[in-house]
Amino acid sequence: MWFLMVFMFVVILLMLSIMGISTMKMLITVELMFLNLLTILMFTKIMTDSLVIFLMVMSASESVFILTLLMLQNKYFVYSSFLKYSKW
Repeated sequence: MWFLMVFMFVVILLMLSIMGISTMKMLITVELMFLNLLTILMFTKIMTDSLVIFLMVMSASESVFILTLLMLQNKYFVYSSFLKYSKW
């Protein structure tokens, strides 16, 4: 099962790179897919609770990393404690 998940991520990354999607869009797409997969695994009781918590913490830190990269590229601006996406 884990092999199929890794294979799915590799195929999706390959498809996104062939389509000419930028790196940031690829990272955001993979992040959302990872969170969806984590939600499915959590509610189907395939993984233990400690592994789910570990993966949630890892995905949260990855989200912060992606948001920081977007802010460094001046694609997100902070207006009165709200994030506004300026251009895609």
